[in-house]
Amino acid sequence: MCREGQGHLRLSCGSCHSAWAPRCPTCHTSFDPKADAYDWLNETNTSGAWKEKAGAYLADPPTLGVRRLPANTGARREVVETFVPGMILTIDRNREAGRPPDPVFRRLYARIEPHTTRREVRSCESCHNDPVALGYGRGSLRYERTPGGGRWRFTPSSPPLPDDGLPADAWIPFLGTRSGMVSTRDDVRPFTAEEQRRILRVGACLTCHAPTSRVIRDSVRDFESLLARRSPRCALPVWE
Repeated sequence: MCREGQGHLRLSCGSCHSAWAPRCPTCHTSFDPKADAYDWLNETNTSGAWKEKAGAYLADPPTLGVRRLPANTGARREVVETFVPGMILTIDRNREAGRPPDPVFRRLYARIEPHTTRREVRSCESCHNDPVALGYGRGSLRYERTPGGGRWRFTPSSPPLPDDGLPADAWIPFLGTRSGMVSTRDDVRPFTAEEQRRILRVGACLTCHAPTSRVIRDSVRDFESLLARRSPRCALPVWE
């Protein structure tokens, strides 16, 4: 499929051929101001130590996002890569007892090379119809057919965090965008709202047509041409 048409030209090899990636939706760290520690910068013993404990780990197919390439790497300027939660946490920067809290919140995903490459590829649905792949986090992503067209609905599995209102394991809001500090690297980004709509438009076709069907194979070669000759029964997404 990667050699057919123009639809997948931005995909990296790993975005399809990575079987799974380790995922931890939050950082399990705490600071003990009374604990003894060693300051590696000043090479002295000091008071106050960070402690980390194990949390809930998952092994899911990775989230997909975009890496910007340097101008001298050729015609492609962006490539779709694999990502996992890198830092979703709140830290109180105050180290002195009795002083008011000084919290900072970060929701950052990190690009990863999972090293789980296999000959088989992830299914079409696992990219176009999967909330984890798109960056929404775990939950129910469903396509509802209505008389005026179809609508995508998403119900997250995790409750929203009070810091930004997004589900605890999400990278981006459903059909929304984020800007500013969104990753542990400055050359990557999540999908834009327009990119999400394009991905989910194909996903709508996959709710009726099998990935091996002629319709889907034709869509990879020339999706716009396929839409031009679609059946009147096709319910394309309506974006609110």
